[in-house]
Amino acid sequence: MFRLLLFIIAGSVIHTCCVHAQEVTVTYHQQGSTTQFLLANDVINQRIVLQDGMLTGDVLSPVASDGHAGGIQTDAGFQLQLMWTGWSAPGKYFNGDLHVTLTAKDFRFDHADTSSIADSGKALALYFTAVEPDNPLLLRITYSLLPGRHTVCRQIAVCDTTGQDHWLEAVLSREGVVEPREDTVTPVAGVRIESSMHVHATAWQSAAQQPQIRLIKKGEFGQPCAADFPAGGVFFGIEYPAGVNQFQLINDRQLHLECKEWIGQTIGRQWVNTHPVVEGLAPDHRVHLAFDAYLRNMQVAPDTPYLLYNSWYDLRSPAFSDISPDHVMNEKNILRIIHQFKQNMVMPYGIHLDAFVLDDGWDTYASDWQLRTSTFPHGLTPIIEALKPLHTRLGIWIGPTGGYSFRMERINWLRAHGYETVGHGNHIMMDIAGPKYFGLLKKRLTDFARMGMGYFKWDGMQFSSSEPDNHHPVGYFSEITALHHIIQLADTVRKINPGMYINMTSGTWMSPWWLKYANQIWMQGADYGYATLPAYADRDAAMTYKDMVLYDDFRRHDVWFPMSHVMTHGIIKARLASVGADDDPLDVFANDVVLYFGRGVTMYEWYISPDMLQPDEWRILSQGLQWAKAHAPLLRHTYMVGGDPARGEAYGYVHLQGDSGILVIRNPQIHAQQIEITLDPALGLDPHAANLVVERMYPDRWIAPQLYSAGGTITFSLKGYETAVYHIFPLHSAHRPLLANAVFRTRLLDSQHIAYQIVDTTGPLCWLNPAMVGQVDMGGQTYTSLDVLPVHLPSRMQPQSTYTSTTSQRLQWQIDLPDSILQSRYVCVLYADSSVHLPDIQMQIDDYPVKPIMQSGFSGDTRWWVASAVIHHPGRHFITLQVDAPEGAKHTSLQTESWLFTQIHQPGIALQVHTTHPVEQPVMPPAAYPDAMQLQQALGDHELDW
Repeated sequence: MFRLLLFIIAGSVIHTCCVHAQEVTVTYHQQGSTTQFLLANDVINQRIVLQDGMLTGDVLSPVASDGHAGGIQTDAGFQLQLMWTGWSAPGKYFNGDLHVTLTAKDFRFDHADTSSIADSGKALALYFTAVEPDNPLLLRITYSLLPGRHTVCRQIAVCDTTGQDHWLEAVLSREGVVEPREDTVTPVAGVRIESSMHVHATAWQSAAQQPQIRLIKKGEFGQPCAADFPAGGVFFGIEYPAGVNQFQLINDRQLHLECKEWIGQTIGRQWVNTHPVVEGLAPDHRVHLAFDAYLRNMQVAPDTPYLLYNSWYDLRSPAFSDISPDHVMNEKNILRIIHQFKQNMVMPYGIHLDAFVLDDGWDTYASDWQLRTSTFPHGLTPIIEALKPLHTRLGIWIGPTGGYSFRMERINWLRAHGYETVGHGNHIMMDIAGPKYFGLLKKRLTDFARMGMGYFKWDGMQFSSSEPDNHHPVGYFSEITALHHIIQLADTVRKINPGMYINMTSGTWMSPWWLKYANQIWMQGADYGYATLPAYADRDAAMTYKDMVLYDDFRRHDVWFPMSHVMTHGIIKARLASVGADDDPLDVFANDVVLYFGRGVTMYEWYISPDMLQPDEWRILSQGLQWAKAHAPLLRHTYMVGGDPARGEAYGYVHLQGDSGILVIRNPQIHAQQIEITLDPALGLDPHAANLVVERMYPDRWIAPQLYSAGGTITFSLKGYETAVYHIFPLHSAHRPLLANAVFRTRLLDSQHIAYQIVDTTGPLCWLNPAMVGQVDMGGQTYTSLDVLPVHLPSRMQPQSTYTSTTSQRLQWQIDLPDSILQSRYVCVLYADSSVHLPDIQMQIDDYPVKPIMQSGFSGDTRWWVASAVIHHPGRHFITLQVDAPEGAKHTSLQTESWLFTQIHQPGIALQVHTTHPVEQPVMPPAAYPDAMQLQQALGDHELDW
């Protein structure tokens, strides 16, 4: 550590001194009554300005080679909110008026220190003493900077050498004016070298501009605030989940900034520190991207793919009387499930779980979180050992506030044994802020970590407790205590296992600064739910519900939090719960899997019963995982786009980085829709990206005939309930032939031979990269140009329908299904006024009664029902849907829509392509029916009366 001493010489001579720390430098300058410090790396400069010994401002600006750099300047303000200990407080006339707010004008500069920090960074600490002689407080403001970063952190600390124990209620670590500034940097003569340190002699002259402000994010609890100016953008935020950061417009060039956190400590002889406030620059105006880049450097662990099985919907405690023996959480069943994963996933697909997680059900409820010995007679050791050959770690759930199942047994036992609780009656919870209960949690988690646990799910956390007898601060300050306890738990288990994966779920909030401690944070909402849009499959409604929650998070509330760290409750298909219920079409299951991975999450949760999954479902899960892992570096950059899923509007998730991208889009309703997506550089695409190929990878293969550039807008069409995946990449990067305007399947024969099956066309076929194509073999003939290929597709095979009903209470259809169908589903949607009760709906197929698969719900003032049935065989079928009024119902009418969803083989044409260079095939999302197309046909709309 170096102490920087300021030598004041008469006249206008500047005295400067600089400390180099690899790429970070610290420089100070003094000219007359003005003192300036400069903390700099290779991309930004942080200047701090003092006038007559008082802190008056700071400027953060990018490094510019031409001497002109737009920057962001603040008045460097702050507030210390205290309750003074004594008869009277500084600056107050009346005794007892002890609530004091101290700001920069109450402190005078004393000296400065520099120190080296982690990652080759530098910290500059400025020390101040109080202006008032009866104020014993000392103040320290520390600016820290790392090489290559566009962010600087500022931290405030106070202490009292007299030990009067003044109460520090809260600190506004940043409070004051923020505005843009244009700086011109010119060398100044008159240099004095102090000690052996290098000297940079510079002076600053400002040329004020009058730009307009674009307020990007006002900020709120746990969220950053951000704005953009003509010269660049900026964001601020306390690196603490419970900080409150807010921007407010003052005028057309100034903002008022507040970054506040509650402290709740007495000020003693040791420094009381706030959490740092980060300030980040975005010279290219892409402020959200700059914030995301900052988060990747700040987070405690990288967002690499992590696959886990969770037992919650597969195994339960034996305390549940209705659970079958095969689904009791015990050693025998767990070892059986581990073997099933080995047989169905590890051996055929080479995929392993990162964690095998025991959810609620492992402990004795009436205990202090003790393992249930009747179900685990040998402890957890046999399970840990069985997982080791599969390269899988055991994970475990714990519910800090008392859990869920039989929670009152656990809470009553703990309370009776002196552990702190909060609340009463059915709302009672364990008190995480309580010192005794915190000690218990720390002991249990430490024991598990030392046992070899690799994953924790902390589910249920309460961050307030005003119980007067629980031996901790109350009110706002109980939140601080509870939050610090959770942070300590995370730090404790990571010291034992630095690679510990921590998933903090219910009770947390989507503050990006949770990522200093946790790998994943809960998305909000319920574990799973169902949207109220008409859907024939429960799983479709569950997909829409999840995206409704995420739309609320990312679009309605504008949460700045990386999707790659969001826990969304993954694929659910298990004996004790399945969002697909008893009717779970394979194509809808595949949509769910592809959308789940395609959202950009990186913690892949499988809430499954392995003995329940069919081979195709294992294939879809495994291939979906392989696709997600192969594209993980791109999928981790996620922005939600499009409309509101709750309103049935098409939406999607955009992943753009450099010159490549993945678009995952979905239509949550039965009617076809379009969605427009702009290849927006603000979302991560290189502004200069050009000649971009757009290729649909799911649910089938198709390549657009035109090329796109950054800033271009693409219109996509989506069938009802369709989920689609498009890859975007530069033409020059493709190491395979690109056949545009064809719907096709491919199979790699060898490194330079590809077999194509073309099943449909959308325009003239063309090669986007013809130099990759040597020759084409088709029908026994060889062609060297696609232009002369006799590509004549057979007529498309599709069902034919005729409406044959002759009554106002019945729908009747004649459906002719081709021999090439795999299956077909008839779907009827019925709409009525919300006051109409459920009618009696009966269905027949070929004069045989069929129990229709029914869904129902409300959308605004409309009540709807969906009745569907699967037709498994080709040929002619007669479908009848009879609607009878409930008893006592008044005359009314129903509007109906009839649809047919069909999986069908299309004959198409086959050809082989001989390439001029070795071929690299992309890793593909899974297809439900790899050799089939899905058709959606609108049969007709009719009105029924009763």
